[in-house]
Amino acid sequence: MIRPAGVLSTMLIVASVPAFGWGCRGHETIALIALKDMTSAHVEATNALLDKYPISIHLSCGADGLPAAARDSTWADDYRATAEGNQTGGWHFLDVPLNSTTADLDKLCSGGCVFNAIRDQIAVFKKNPDSRAGAGALRFIIHFVGDAHQPLHAETNNDRGGNCIPADYLKVHAKRRVDRKSGNISYDPELHSIWDKYIIDAQVQGGSNLAPEKIIAFADALYNKTAAVRSAWANFSLDSDFDGLLLNWIMDAHGLAASVSYEHLVAGARGRNVTAQALAGPDGLASCEDRHFQEKIAKKRVAVNAAYVDAAEPVIETQLEKAGIRLARILDQLWDGVRP
Repeated sequence: MIRPAGVLSTMLIVASVPAFGWGCRGHETIALIALKDMTSAHVEATNALLDKYPISIHLSCGADGLPAAARDSTWADDYRATAEGNQTGGWHFLDVPLNSTTADLDKLCSGGCVFNAIRDQIAVFKKNPDSRAGAGALRFIIHFVGDAHQPLHAETNNDRGGNCIPADYLKVHAKRRVDRKSGNISYDPELHSIWDKYIIDAQVQGGSNLAPEKIIAFADALYNKTAAVRSAWANFSLDSDFDGLLLNWIMDAHGLAASVSYEHLVAGARGRNVTAQALAGPDGLASCEDRHFQEKIAKKRVAVNAAYVDAAEPVIETQLEKAGIRLARILDQLWDGVRP
């Protein structure tokens, strides 16, 4: 477990944000790790391209003072909430059934998936790197490589990747919210947001107004921890069965969802263990409110306790580290292919 000097305990909770892949701190950390592992020329080229073609929408994370690649690492989540980008929502995950050990890509990717999105955006970047489209592709790649390593972006228990599982986080109780305009019901925390942000934010010590130095210190600590294994994670080529390798990364994350994300959960007043099967949603669940599924789960009083956090923290750290090192290798190879 990495805790930079001055980091508060996991009891510290910050204001909630929508449940996206890894949340603000996670995606920023992955990008910072990648920048540390890339060649200096490619770091310069990456940040320069993103600054040359700046984004036109507000970043909800917006940590000022970070390098462009880390600053823009969360752009894809904000972009999918716009009218122009609403078709990209399915690009962030691959909903492999939790109890499955294989992925039917033809079926699961019919509406878009993170597997196809990474491949497609690599092709966009290669076609014309020095363009606004190339900069957008670079932002997508930075983000989606992170999403591919988030266990709850690689599975579904018919619960929309854990988004429909209200869950207490340590002493923070899941609160029911009703949107004034739409009437939609949501809960915070829920299982997905606990993995996206709650555990990571507690480790980094901070929320929306976090000083960039703390994010950088967290990324540095993770990077320094991986010296002995970095070369193994980076030992691949975009020209040699990258599709198979990418699918392996996603399925590894899927396995962690089954063995860690849905394990160690407790429920009820006595905090007894609850299985993933007991939390599974109905087939064809259209939304968390469909057939009152979310409300039924809320009554179970699912909770993440200290034992769960102790099991999840090292997994989250390793996935952030792997994503950062692999992203560095992808970007280095992409820039190597660009003519001077």
